[in-house]
Amino acid sequence: MAGRSAAGGGTENVPGLVGLGRAARLALERLPAMDRVRTLRDRLEAASLDAIPEVRVEGAAALRLPNTSLLSFRGLDGEALLLRLDGAGFCVSTGSACATGQKEPSHVLRAMAVPLDYAQGTIRVSLGHPTSSEEVDGLSRRCRGWWRRCAP
Repeated sequence: MAGRSAAGGGTENVPGLVGLGRAARLALERLPAMDRVRTLRDRLEAASLDAIPEVRVEGAAALRLPNTSLLSFRGLDGEALLLRLDGAGFCVSTGSACATGQKEPSHVLRAMAVPLDYAQGTIRVSLGHPTSSEEVDGLSRRCRGWWRRCAP
């Protein structure tokens, strides 16, 4: 009996397979809408780069997800920016998803060679199907305002 699962050898996870099939079908149906999400992400990044002198879009030249932007603000505290944005109704994260809750820049940001003075001011923005252009513009305005108040 050693090494055998409780369900027995060869037992298929039928509910899991059905769920995976449904998830794949939904993802395929929603794939065309990701072009709109990519456009919103690009709009956010362009507005940030145009208005804030010391911001970087990490991974901009790489093949990446259309719904995620990693913005690094030189000299700003990412946690403080996160709290300001949260108070204004925007949900963002600091650093990479691999380092949630850490104070130091993540190993991912270090591997991407993000300079420390930018890495500490990094936020991750995730957009989705319900995200509107008004929300993207509002987030951009808030980031710009925070930069003006706190820029080094």
